[in-house]
Amino acid sequence: MHIINLIRAKDWLKNILIFFPLIFSGHLFDNSHYITLFIGFITFNILASCIYVINDILDIKEDKLHPIKKLTKPIASNKITLSSSYVVLFFLIISCLTLVYFQPIIYTSVFFYLFITLSYNFIFKKIPYLELFILSIGYVIRIDAGSRLILVESSILMLTSTFFLALFFLTIKRLGEINHFESTSNYVTRYILKFYSKKILQRIIIILIFFLVLNLIIYTFIRDVNLILSVIFVFLFLIKYFRDTKDNTRGENPINLILSSKLLLLMSLLIILSSLVIYTN
Repeated sequence: MHIINLIRAKDWLKNILIFFPLIFSGHLFDNSHYITLFIGFITFNILASCIYVINDILDIKEDKLHPIKKLTKPIASNKITLSSSYVVLFFLIISCLTLVYFQPIIYTSVFFYLFITLSYNFIFKKIPYLELFILSIGYVIRIDAGSRLILVESSILMLTSTFFLALFFLTIKRLGEINHFESTSNYVTRYILKFYSKKILQRIIIILIFFLVLNLIIYTFIRDVNLILSVIFVFLFLIKYFRDTKDNTRGENPINLILSSKLLLLMSLLIILSSLVIYTN
C-alpha cells in the first residue's frame, strides 16, 4: 500500500489525456488504436511515477516540515525508507525504458516530458508563476503523445485547451498551498510561495476560465455547434470548482476533491457523456 502511495497510482488518472485525441480526431470507435494507446498510457504512468519518486526523494526535508505531507508522503512519514525508494525507482526506470524502446513514435514526447519535468525540479520550481506554465506544458505533451500514437496531427485548439485547463488546476493548487497559512511568509516548506499573491492567483484563475471557455466555444463552431452543451457544463464545473477551493486547501488534491464532491463528479460525467453522445450522432 505504501509503495502504491509512493508511485502515486491514483494520479495516473491524469494520463488519461493520452486517449483524448481519439475523440478530437473522430477515431473514437477505431478499435485498432486502443491497444497502442493503452500501452502509451502505461508508459506515461510509469514515467510519471519515476518523476514522483524523484520529487519525493529530493523534497524529503521540506516534506517533513509540511503540515500534511509529513503525514501522507511515504518517505517523509518514514513509512518507506530512502533505500527502498531507490529500489522502487530503479525498477520503474527499467520498466519505462523497456516500454519506450518498443514505441519509437513517442521518443520525442518522452524526451520533452523528461526535459520539462526535470528542468522544473532543478530550475523552474524556484521561479514564481513561470513554474505553473512549465508544469502545464507537461499535460500538453501527454495529449500530443496520444496524437502521435494514432498517427494524427494534434489540433491547436485541443492543445491550447489542455494548457489552459492544466494551468487552471495548478494555479488553484498553489492557492490551496498558500491557504495553509494566514501569511505566506510563514510558509517554510516552499519558499517560493512567499512571492505569490492570493489576489493575483485568483485573478489569473478567472482569466483562465475565460480563455478556456472561449477556446472551447471556437472549437464548437469549427467542429459541431451542438458541443456548446458540453461547454456550458465545463463552464459550470470550473466556476463550482473555483468557488469550492479559493478559500481553503481542497484544491491541493483535484482528483480527491472531484471524487468526493457529488456535484463536481456529476458535472464531470455530464461533460464526458454529452460530448460522447454529440460526437457519435
